[in-house]
Amino acid sequence: MKFFLTLLFFISFLFSSFASIEGLVEPVGNKKLNLLLGDSVSLKLSFWPKDLTLYEDIKKLKRSRFLNIFYIIDIDKFEISKNNYDVVNIYIKAVVVRPYKKTPFVIWNNDRKNIPIEIRKITVKDFKDRSNKIFYYSAEYNNIYKYKDIGFLLLFFLLALCLTFNLIKRKNKNTKI
Repeated sequence: MKFFLTLLFFISFLFSSFASIEGLVEPVGNKKLNLLLGDSVSLKLSFWPKDLTLYEDIKKLKRSRFLNIFYIIDIDKFEISKNNYDVVNIYIKAVVVRPYKKTPFVIWNNDRKNIPIEIRKITVKDFKDRSNKIFYYSAEYNNIYKYKDIGFLLLFFLLALCLTFNLIKRKNKNTKI
């Protein structure tokens, strides 16, 4: 009897360790969003049971499509849920690239597993007579202030140069008289 209970416990432990992973996509702030194609949105991806390799899989999707609905622009942060230690939250910035209406779930194939993901509080409407292709342009905005100091130095140099020429002009004018 002890052997049977031990075997039963071992088998149940084995099946629980291979539990399927599930996911959830919802807007940050938990508000309901009605989006149009091309709108950018901050999303929270939640996965359970906790699998930290999913963060690496999402990082590989940066600058590519996710669920064929979103185009991931940036990955903001990663955290383990404060309410449930078994849930991993990944915060991303994305652009909507395909219309979406509520379905029970969408399958994400991340090369190792097929993960069912539920999309909550998001609907995406299509434009009428839109073109078939959407183009993505990215720009780095974090280096925009790098040239601010060079601009100030150039402005200061030009101002000093103008003042110097004016002083030389006045001096030449005074010496001619």
